[in-house]
Amino acid sequence: MTTKLEDLVDQVFVTTNLHDILFFTSKGVVYRRRAYQIPEGGRTSRGVAIVNLLGIEKDEHITTIIPIESNEIAESKEKSGKYLFMA
Repeated sequence: MTTKLEDLVDQVFVTTNLHDILFFTSKGVVYRRRAYQIPEGGRTSRGVAIVNLLGIEKDEHITTIIPIESNEIAESKEKSGKYLFMA
């Protein structure tokens, strides 16, 4: 497989199957997927378009991807967890 001139690596991070991946979009929407829900690809595979993986709108694009441990997010007010603030 050959790469196109506009193909580039934007972010690289190490995670495990038990972590969550947060996808922040240009419209302020956050999508959360477990790492095991993201298909694994080889060195020569083309991968899956993020639109197909998350179901985002055509005029929306991903601005930031953050891997976190699943227990770092507070699911409700009763549970305490870390907060993430983006500006």
